[in-house]
Amino acid sequence: MSIRARVEDAITLFAAGRHEGALLSVLIAIAATSRRRKPDGTGSQKHAGKLMGDGEAFEAFLADEMVNICRVQNFNVMFRGKLHRLEHILYKWLRCELAHKAGLPSDVVFDSPTVPGQMSIAVDPNTGIRLSHGWLDGLVNSVVNASENRDQFGDPPQPPFPLYLPGFDLTLSNVPILPNGVVQP
Repeated sequence: MSIRARVEDAITLFAAGRHEGALLSVLIAIAATSRRRKPDGTGSQKHAGKLMGDGEAFEAFLADEMVNICRVQNFNVMFRGKLHRLEHILYKWLRCELAHKAGLPSDVVFDSPTVPGQMSIAVDPNTGIRLSHGWLDGLVNSVVNASENRDQFGDPPQPPFPLYLPGFDLTLSNVPILPNGVVQP
């Protein structure tokens, strides 16, 4: 398996309406890409004299890429009564919860925006955080365009299309694709 395969899985799952599965696949691709950028043995930026763990590498990658993902640097969100960096929320409450508990917490929602393709985030102190599917587009692009992944996507980077879905007799080249390369179901 490869990072490219995880991106292909994300696109396939999203096209099939399996949005949380798509999110998990792209978050795994981010985790793998983050370790290419900050390999095992890299010193921690948070804890002097210690090595950087997987979570710190994941968050560092997203911190580096956040301006490319959503045009915001140092994206902070009030969640569960505290101010958190968005990359920490994506790691702790999306990636870890999906990977270790097979679902999102009840106060995190990943759903369709009111405007297709729109990237939005809504925070309500009573109900939690709501991320639109548009975030998947930005996260996929951060992986596809990471210089560490040239061996996966080429130079210049090309998204993995066309993609054949076995058993469905369908190629994604016939499905509407957003300008950033993500399939619109």
